[in-house]
Amino acid sequence: KGEVVHDGTNSDTEISGKDYRRFLFSLPQKMACDSTEWTWTQQLKKGGPFTVRTAFNISVLMNGSNMPNTMPKDSYSSKFFATRDIKKDEEI
Repeated sequence: KGEVVHDGTNSDTEISGKDYRRFLFSLPQKMACDSTEWTWTQQLKKGGPFTVRTAFNISVLMNGSNMPNTMPKDSYSSKFFATRDIKKDEEI
C-alpha cells in the first residue's frame, strides 16, 4: 500500500484535439477504438486548462474497476499509487 505503481510524468503525452483526431482517423477502425481507451482529459494544475492526454506504454493495460487497487493521489497527478496491498498475480 502506498507504493508508486505507475509514473506517467515523463511518458504520458499531451496532444492537441486536432492532432488527436488526425491520429485517430489515420488508424484502422479497430485500432482507433482501442486508442480511445488510452486517452483522457486532465488538468495538470488546479485552475489550469484541461488537456488531451494519452499513454502509449504499459499503463494502458491497467484495468478499470469500481474498487481500484491503484489511484492517483489527486486529480492533477500522473503517478498512480497502490491503495492497498496488491497480491501476487492480481490485476492492476
